[in-house]
Amino acid sequence: MLSWLDRLVERTGATELSILDVGCGGGQMLTAIEAWAGKRGVAVTLAGLDHSPWAARYAEAQG
Repeated sequence: MLSWLDRLVERTGATELSILDVGCGGGQMLTAIEAWAGKRGVAVTLAGLDHSPWAARYAEAQG
């Protein structure tokens, strides 16, 4: 699922990434990216943005 991040890190040699997920919903993609980064030793700064107040409340409740 996150093979595009593997390719990005491989091609650029990046050790740090900042990612903004627009339309993040409940934050599942950001959670997956955080796990991916932890397994590969890549430092990440993650942010999510969603227009839906329901999505924002749900993501906040998930931690």
